[in-house]
Amino acid sequence: NGGLVFRYSKHKCCGLQVEVNYMQRGWRENGKDITNDVSVAYTRRLDYIEVPFLAHIYFGKNKFRGFFNLGPQIGYCFHESESGTKHPVETTQYAPLEHPFDWGVAGGLGFYARSEKAGLFQLEARFNYSMGNLYDNRTWSYFDSSNAMSLSLNFAYMWQIRPKHKSTPKK
Repeated sequence: NGGLVFRYSKHKCCGLQVEVNYMQRGWRENGKDITNDVSVAYTRRLDYIEVPFLAHIYFGKNKFRGFFNLGPQIGYCFHESESGTKHPVETTQYAPLEHPFDWGVAGGLGFYARSEKAGLFQLEARFNYSMGNLYDNRTWSYFDSSNAMSLSLNFAYMWQIRPKHKSTPKK
């Protein structure tokens, strides 16, 4: 994954963080078709644009701080691709996505170090839980649930944009 991070933290211990991220999801299947005695390998790739809106709560000194982020996220699968051999009996997971829109929650825990000249370096472990389903999940459907979960380790480099203060003329 990769993206842009925008953070507003004017208060003593909390702020708001909004991101625009590209995330790659998908699955791999490896197995054996016992009817033909042939190996089966299949890969499905889903490309998403995600926008999490996170409460950013931090603690510690000014140069080195710990933090946790928590909040909702929305996403959209703009591209899907597949490769390999499909299992001849199970066909439901090979159908095109029925619901490309995604929504869920994200939470992360991490720390960052601030340098006056170089900017801010941040490391975060984040868990994303999608509440939207890729495929239909009604009572008679093949899937009970087809929502995605992911765990990621994210590194960010940020620089601070400070507003220019108006100088007052001296008398």
